[in-house]
Amino acid sequence: MPDNATPNDAGAISKDVAVLGGGSFGTAMAKVLGENGHRVHFWMRDPAQAEQVRKTGINKRYMPDVVLEGDIHPTTDLADTLKKSDVVFVAVPAKAFRALISEHRDEFHDGQVVVSLTKGIEQQGFKLMSEIL
Repeated sequence: MPDNATPNDAGAISKDVAVLGGGSFGTAMAKVLGENGHRVHFWMRDPAQAEQVRKTGINKRYMPDVVLEGDIHPTTDLADTLKKSDVVFVAVPAKAFRALISEHRDEFHDGQVVVSLTKGIEQQGFKLMSEIL
């Protein structure tokens, strides 16, 4: 078992996970992961949005009727988020995907699992997001 993994109440292994993207899909994923006992580093670009989610547990912009519960940590510090996380879920718009991955490629680390939740095909080159990873 990794040093930072601990059993949760159901006996499953909880992990440090990152959710990149503060939209509807990222928020839904953060909610599910938090409810299942994982420590969620929930990265979003907008500092005001991160602060509002931190204070209220609600992403008013995208899911105003949903309360985020569990060990969820909204942040705008992507480098720290990637450093702390064993698994990274990328839920950013397709048009921002390549730039995000390319600009922060050196901050991903060996053994880290990266999962694309981004829908769509890149306009230039017609690549799926998994092909960009």
